[in-house]
Amino acid sequence: MKHAWLFLMLCPAISFANDWNVQDMKTKSSDSAAKDSGVYAVSQKQFQDDITVDQDIDKLTLTEEQLHQAKVWALSESDEKRYVLLMQNRSSVYYKDTTLSPTEILGLNARTEEERERYATLAAEQNEQQIAELLAWRNAYQKAYQDRIKDMPVIKPFDSSPFSPYHYQAIDLKSGDKLYFYLRITDPVKAQLAVIYRLLENTPNTELNIYFIGNDADKASINSWAKAHSLPLSLVKQKRIILNAGHSSDLSKINQSGETLPLIVHSSKGKTSIIKMSRF
Repeated sequence: MKHAWLFLMLCPAISFANDWNVQDMKTKSSDSAAKDSGVYAVSQKQFQDDITVDQDIDKLTLTEEQLHQAKVWALSESDEKRYVLLMQNRSSVYYKDTTLSPTEILGLNARTEEERERYATLAAEQNEQQIAELLAWRNAYQKAYQDRIKDMPVIKPFDSSPFSPYHYQAIDLKSGDKLYFYLRITDPVKAQLAVIYRLLENTPNTELNIYFIGNDADKASINSWAKAHSLPLSLVKQKRIILNAGHSSDLSKINQSGETLPLIVHSSKGKTSIIKMSRF
């Protein structure tokens, strides 16, 4: 009723019609392999134990936590003591924040080829166990999940097109409807008008009445406004878009109703409603 009252109060007024090359980055595999092999051979001769002379493995007493760690990784007490001392030296900097196991840390710091192979074999067994457990768990989970959902109803295809932004219309405009747009001549409404133009063009027998509120809305300024806002000439000639100079009292009536400019009123089959500008 509030909208109908506002609409009756707002009566029509006067009408107017450094460059680089990819080739530079390439290295022949044979040269790379030779270099890698050579670096490894030289480094192997220069391997230095990370344990320093001031560290006496025989004087180290393992804590309960360290003894437990040795059992977890199948290490001897001597292996665990060496690991503890290594993690006080360079290995702490190199490997502290990695996910390497104590077995792998010991293998990286192996002093002989035999020692390296022993730790490699142990680490391979431990990693194999981890992977086997992971695969077994994944298979068990998949089976349990399939058993759980087998009796659930299948979700039917859902037509999302009505919810597409391309399907959305700011106003449900039908043939015979009229729009009454109240605004100041300085209001930024180009985006809203673009939507309304499209609705009018796609909906026959519809009409837009624009009312300019304020003393600055004379014929010359309204004509300038029409050009700046690209009013469709065909709709103007058909009198489906009509420009009007509103009365100064219209703003007071709009404010009394609790609304503000710019304001769009939609009239359809004798009923009126306010169209929120946020819908555009």
